[in-house]
Amino acid sequence: MSSCFDVAIIGGGPAGIACALRLTKSNIRCCIIEREQTITWKPGEILDSKIVIPLMSLGIWDEFLRTGPLRATGTISSWGSDFLEKSSMLDPFGGAFYTDRKQFESTLCHAATHSGIQLYRNQGLQKCTRRPGHWELKTSQNKTFIANYLIEANGRGRSFSESSGRDDYDSLVALMAYIRLRRPTTDLRFYIEATQTGWAYVAPLPQNRMVIAFLTDAPYLPKGKKNNHRFFSDQIRRLRRFQNTCLEHTADVHIVSAKSSFRRKVFGENWLAIGDAAATYDPISGLGVISALNSGTMAADCLISNGFEKGGEIYAEHQKKVYNIYLQTRRNIYSIENRWPTERFWQCRHMAEPRALS
Repeated sequence: MSSCFDVAIIGGGPAGIACALRLTKSNIRCCIIEREQTITWKPGEILDSKIVIPLMSLGIWDEFLRTGPLRATGTISSWGSDFLEKSSMLDPFGGAFYTDRKQFESTLCHAATHSGIQLYRNQGLQKCTRRPGHWELKTSQNKTFIANYLIEANGRGRSFSESSGRDDYDSLVALMAYIRLRRPTTDLRFYIEATQTGWAYVAPLPQNRMVIAFLTDAPYLPKGKKNNHRFFSDQIRRLRRFQNTCLEHTADVHIVSAKSSFRRKVFGENWLAIGDAAATYDPISGLGVISALNSGTMAADCLISNGFEKGGEIYAEHQKKVYNIYLQTRRNIYSIENRWPTERFWQCRHMAEPRALS
């Protein structure tokens, strides 16, 4: 038996849910098809203060605050300087939010189901077929969905509509460890520090935890899990943040892609891509989750205002403009650091401006 919808969204992360919430408000019947049975770990616990804008727009700002996120009280950085310096940048929105990512996504899912959106979990998409006037989707649980329009919000993974490839702008990876603190911390500042082969950040999280991340290019990583753990520990011990402490940890080290990339084609006949399925951002920009929410709402708004035929094209042009601005901002941030001009990591980021998206 088939379930029929106006729009089928593949992926139940921030982008997919934001898009579904917006479409539903305009009485467009949509469903979310999610591969995982439960909410799984993802990086992205540090949300830029501007997260208030999309969350308020989606009507879930109060729900987010009720989850009890911590609020950054400032930034300490060593970027372009040998000294740890307090950031003098004034943010009109206040400090960043430190969240429990699973709890954050649970809040989004609750908002979706509360709005009447059908969220199908444990439904890995096996086959996606374009039929005259609609899409036919079959899942791992032998469920069939029929939809007039398809939206890919399934992250960096497989494309189910058209395989157009992606343009990668670097090979950045993030090595991340989560440490349980013995007692609650009173230091809610965000620490960021550039090193010879990359950069690191440290931040407190809810439930007496701390996240430590080191970002570098993939060729710097040694082979093997144990070697990667040792490499990560060596890099972290050298940080000025831990110079006067004895940092030892046995936490697992997660390694995830953090590279900047843009899909060469983000829309086509009766489909478009949003969130990481369309574009990915360097964590230095702080744009990951915000961009996912914004692309989801922008895609929905374009479809609502311009129809399924024209809406995708307008959305794609907007996304290209946004990403070109991001590429310039990314280069400006990295250009501040000039202490290691011959190191490959920094040379790659100091080269001529990245090619603009046409």
